Formats: sequence, C-alpha cells, structure tokens
Amino acid sequence: VVKEKPEIYKKHIVPYINNLYDFNTKWIFNILEGKSEQDKILLKDNNFIIVKDMHWIDSLENNDNFYMLAIPFEKIRTIRELRKKHIPLLKEMKNKCIKVAENYNLKEKHLYFFFHYHPSFYQLHLHCVRINHPKLSSKYFRCNMLDNIITNLNFSSYYYKNKTISFEIPKNHPVVKIIQATDC
Repeated sequence: VVKEKPEIYKKHIVPYINNLYDFNTKWIFNILEGKSEQDKILLKDNNFIIVKDMHWIDSLENNDNFYMLAIPFEKIRTIRELRKKHIPLLKEMKNKCIKVAENYNLKEKHLYFFFHYHPSFYQLHLHCVRINHPKLSSKYFRCNMLDNIITNLNFSSYYYKNKTISFEIPKNHPVVKIIQATDC
C-alpha cells in the first residue's frame, strides 16, 4: 500500500503516464474509433461505450462472471482528472450499465460500480461487475466506488486532484518506484 501526494502525482506521475499513454491506450482507442473488437461493444453512446471485459465469460445461464467497462470518449486518464462537471457523465454511464445488465437479468442491487486507482490502462474506465465476481477476491484497496466519487466531487470539484490517495499496487510497479524515489 502506497500513498500518493497530489504534488508527486503532478510532478512525477503525470510525466510517467504521458510517456506511456499512446502505447498504453492504443488498443482501447482502436475500439473507441471502431477499428477493432467491435463484437465486444454492448452499447455505444455519444459520450462513451460499454464493452465486455476480458473477465466476463458470456453465459446466459450463469451471470456470475458478468463484467463490463464503460469508457468515455473524452480523454480522462484517472480519477484525479475528474471534476464536478463530469458528474452527469458518470451518472449516465452508471444508468446505461444498469440498462445493459437488465438484458442479462441483473438489477442494480447485483452490481458494483468502481474505478481502479492506479488503473491498468490510463483512460478512465468504469467497472460494472456482478457482486461476488471471482475476480473481485483481491485488490479492494484499488477500488474507488462510483457513488463515493460522485459524492466527493459534489463536495469539491478538485477533490481527487488535491487529495493524497492511498492504494495498493504491486511493489515492482513503476509507480511505486517513482513514489519511493520522490518521498524520501
């Protein structure tokens, strides 16, 4: 578990993200731009798409593995870039995820909505996952629940920009090394 201060994020983490951004997000922008994996798209909106996550085994008989991602077209790298102006987008992503889930006989009460911090790729993506999904057995401390994020942004538009964020991440991850090098 590490703590990332906002000044470390701005001065050291943002350059790291910028350095790998194009490579790290190319596959997702290929989906957003209609160049690949269109069979994974469950819904396309003017502001975002909803796609099947690789952890979802599509089975109408058993939705235990139900797992989707809602990905905005707007370049938002992490929750640190979210502002109060994004709340309508976040709510719409959640509402559309619920509508898609209903096609699989799942209701809102069956679902978790969260963002990872730090994410595995640096284009904001909302996880919509069935509660008790087998892949949710670890990494809880990386999960930032959507409803909490909306509440915090209502409190302060710069909540995540200015917050020291604690999260879990593998000890050999480059972000850990950056934080350790700057937090002496």
